[in-house]
Amino acid sequence: MDTGWSVVWEVPCAEVALGPHRFDMRHRALVMGILASVDEVRLAMQHTQGEPRGSLRLTCGVEFGLAAVSGWIADYLERYPQVQVDADFTNRVVDIVHEGFDLAVRVGPLSDSSLAARRLGTLSYGLYASADYVRRKGEPAHPADLAQHHLIAFSGGGHQGTWLLRRDDESQLVQAQPRLRVNNSLAARDAARRGQGIALLPRLIVEDAGAGNCLQRVLADWSAPQVAVHAVFASARYLAPKVREFIDLAVSKFDAGASSVHR
Repeated sequence: MDTGWSVVWEVPCAEVALGPHRFDMRHRALVMGILASVDEVRLAMQHTQGEPRGSLRLTCGVEFGLAAVSGWIADYLERYPQVQVDADFTNRVVDIVHEGFDLAVRVGPLSDSSLAARRLGTLSYGLYASADYVRRKGEPAHPADLAQHHLIAFSGGGHQGTWLLRRDDESQLVQAQPRLRVNNSLAARDAARRGQGIALLPRLIVEDAGAGNCLQRVLADWSAPQVAVHAVFASARYLAPKVREFIDLAVSKFDAGASSVHR
């Protein structure tokens, strides 16, 4: 039975039984407040159910947008014909509430606790070089050997020129003296492909390239700490289908990508 309708029809009956003195204006105001709340919940439930439709506004960093999110968007648009996507790839931190975005995809630690978030997955990192570089310069056997190599370092986002590498319970802090420092991981990957040195890169942007990958892993049993990736949105209480389905798709794509990388 529809709860909203049952409350509407029971109010006059209660008023007759109790009399006008018992059922005063305060009671009526209370009941009307309950009816308003029921209607609000009903509308909210309708809003969170059904096929995704309308415009989805999302934002993320430029390089992760190019490496991963753009592919998620393509699959999302193909799967849901009633939606449109407005994507803003930018390296500034967007205020999604005041700027009218449905969600943001953020890499690294979260700082705004007033927003809801769902973990999409993690980025794992490895050291890579081209076959030509390894042939010319040799392959390091231990992180300490990196001091004798040309290094390509990512300089964006507060990186201080040190690489923390781990193997099981062993850790090694490498004070990188890079020959090339660049603030974009895709540019660092391309420099490594050209044989300019060894780069510490997200495995997603290297090994997911498939047949187009011309880099090989060096110090393969060593890796850097993983970095979390989250979807951030205003509220998880009444999440619109267009937002919920994009997040679910991103989680599934992240899982599939991680499975292929760690195969």
